[in-house]
Amino acid sequence: MAVTVSEIRMEPMVLEFKPAGASSYTDLGASDGGVEVSFSVDSSEVTADQFGGMKLGDIITAVNLEVSLTLKEVSAANMELLVADSVGGQHTPSGGTEVIGMGSEALFRNLESKAGPLRMYPVGGSINSRSLIIHKAYAIPESIAFSGEDLSTMSVTFKAIRDTGQDSTVDLFAWGDTDQDFS
Repeated sequence: MAVTVSEIRMEPMVLEFKPAGASSYTDLGASDGGVEVSFSVDSSEVTADQFGGMKLGDIITAVNLEVSLTLKEVSAANMELLVADSVGGQHTPSGGTEVIGMGSEALFRNLESKAGPLRMYPVGGSINSRSLIIHKAYAIPESIAFSGEDLSTMSVTFKAIRDTGQDSTVDLFAWGDTDQDFS
């Protein structure tokens, strides 16, 4: 059995997001428990009466990707970026100060309008052959935890959608040198 030790890694990643309309990426800061990239492939089994229930093949009908993480930096900037700018909004009461929240205004909103690139690359490095970019992702905040014994955290899932401006072989995500034109 061949073992290549150099391919066994502990690899914390920098996570940056640039939502629609933003001019630059925002570093999301410290995470807790790692960053998980989940893939799903849906398929439809091919069968024929002549072969009973025997599977003759599978046809891919969907490919999807999500990135889940828990942020330790529950900052005002992250609240604005991941809540207000995705599924929520901001409101300034008459004579008051701006607040961030969620409400019925978000109902029936197409989240593609909030999507932008999400990229990951190794801590201490730069964009290189170990980088991942999701061309269009939108944030779904899942929870915020407050505690007198543990750090406050925010759980977020980024959902990828197809970017029609990219080559169809990599229009969901690309792994490698992500500082390139993929069209």
